[in-house]
Amino acid sequence: MATILKYKTATGFRWRVRWWDENEKQVSKTFDRQAIARDFMVKLEHEMREGIYTEPSKIRLSDYLSEWIEAYQDNLAPNTARSYRINIKHITGILGNRKIQKLQTAEIENAYSELGKILSPKSVIYIHTTLSRALSMAEKQRLITRNPCFYVDRPKKDPQSKASFVHPDDIAIYLNTFKDTYLYVPVCLALFGGMRRGEALGLQWKDVDFRKGIITVKNNLTYDGLRIPKNGKYRTIPISVPIQKVLIEQRDMQRKSKELLWDKYHRSDYVCTKEDGTILDPSTVSSRFGQILKREGIPHVRYHDLRHTAASLMILEGVDLKTISEILGHSSISITADVYGHVLEEQKRKAVGKLDKYFKI
Repeated sequence: MATILKYKTATGFRWRVRWWDENEKQVSKTFDRQAIARDFMVKLEHEMREGIYTEPSKIRLSDYLSEWIEAYQDNLAPNTARSYRINIKHITGILGNRKIQKLQTAEIENAYSELGKILSPKSVIYIHTTLSRALSMAEKQRLITRNPCFYVDRPKKDPQSKASFVHPDDIAIYLNTFKDTYLYVPVCLALFGGMRRGEALGLQWKDVDFRKGIITVKNNLTYDGLRIPKNGKYRTIPISVPIQKVLIEQRDMQRKSKELLWDKYHRSDYVCTKEDGTILDPSTVSSRFGQILKREGIPHVRYHDLRHTAASLMILEGVDLKTISEILGHSSISITADVYGHVLEEQKRKAVGKLDKYFKI
C-alpha cells in the first residue's frame, strides 16, 4: 500500500513515503529520519485499512469555518446563525491561520483561556459548541482524522453565574417606568407571561383569545422576519385579568391611532407596535429598554431578565416545575431546573425550615 524510498541530498539522507490516494493519485511525504518515516507509514496503512485516512490538506481554520457557516446557516435560526458568526470571529482571531489538520487540543484549550480573559464563561462555552460542531463536519468529510474538540477540557460555567430577575418589591417600579411607552405591552408579556422577546414582538391579535383568556405562541419575530418559536412547537399561555386589560387598552389605542393617522398608520395584525403602528425591531427594544432604565436611575436588568422574573415568581409562589416549563416553552423540565436552580434551592431551604416546629426535645 505504501513504500519507503531512501535517497541522498546535499545535506544527507532522507526517506520518502509514497502511496496512492482514493483517486489513484500518487502522494508522497519526506522525512529526515528512517524511524519517523516508518512510523508514519505504519499509521498511514492502518488508517487506510480502517477507512479513516484523510488526504493531506492545507485548509486553514478561518477558511474552513467561513465555508462551513455559509453551508450550515440554513439549518439555524437567524439569531443563532448570527451568534455562530460572532463565535467564529472570536476563535479565528486566535487560531484562524492554523491548518485544520494540524490543530491540536492544547492549542484550543489555550485559545479558550485567552478568550476567557475578555468574555464570560458562558460565551466561551458557546464558542466551544460552535467550533466542535464545525470540526465534527470536517471529520465526517474526511478533512481531518479526528475532531480535536472531543478531547478538550470543556469550558465550565461560572458557579456564581445565575439568571438575574427583578425583585418582587420592585416590579411596580419597573411597570410604572414603562407605562406610557411603546415598551409597556412587551414588558408585561415577558414579566407576567414569561414570553421571550421575539415571541412577544411576534404576537398577533388572531392568536389572542380573550374569551378563553389564553395566548397561543406561534411566532418568533427576529431580525430577519417571523420564525416559529425557539423549540419549534406552539404553546398556550393563560393570561390574567390585568394582562387582558393591558391588551384591550393596546387594541383600543391602535384603533384610535388608525382613525387619527389613517393613511399614515402602518397597518398590521401585530399586538406590540408603536403609536403609528410601526412593528417593533428586536434590537431596538433591547437597547431602548436599557436606555430608559439608565435614564430613570433604575437598577439595570436585561429585557430577557423579565422572563426570568416570571419564572422565579412562579417558583416562589409554589407552582410546580412542569407547569412552569410548559409556560416558558422549555423543551424539558431539566432545562428549567438548571436555569432556576438557585431559586429552587431557596425554596427547598424554606420547605425544610417549615419542619422545625416538629423538632421538640
